[in-house]
Amino acid sequence: MVSPLGRDLSKIAQRIASSGIKPLNRREVAREVSERRGGR
Repeated sequence: MVSPLGRDLSKIAQRIASSGIKPLNRREVAREVSERRGGR
């Protein structure tokens, strides 16, 4: 059984994958999080 949040996240992931957008790697995710939190 999948929660409503899980279904929503799965739909979002499917849309991103089908759009052709390149997924971020771990380093890129860490940089994005840092920038959004006011870091460099």
